[in-house]
Amino acid sequence: MNPSSTGKRGWLWLLLLPFIGVGWPGFYTSVNPEVWGFPKFYWYPILWIVLTGIITWIVYGLTSGAGGTEQ
Repeated sequence: MNPSSTGKRGWLWLLLLPFIGVGWPGFYTSVNPEVWGFPKFYWYPILWIVLTGIITWIVYGLTSGAGGTEQ
């Protein structure tokens, strides 16, 4: 295992953010605040769907190597 791959694995910790954000019901089991008339119970998990895609894209880009050709 070379040092560069070890450093890249550190970015995988970012993937815990969506798990914590949605996996802890205390974060979103309230009605307030509302966004465009939608209670937090609805818009918060939908926000995490978008954020999870962005976080996954970032982690993939930082850990996959140059153009995904790393073997």
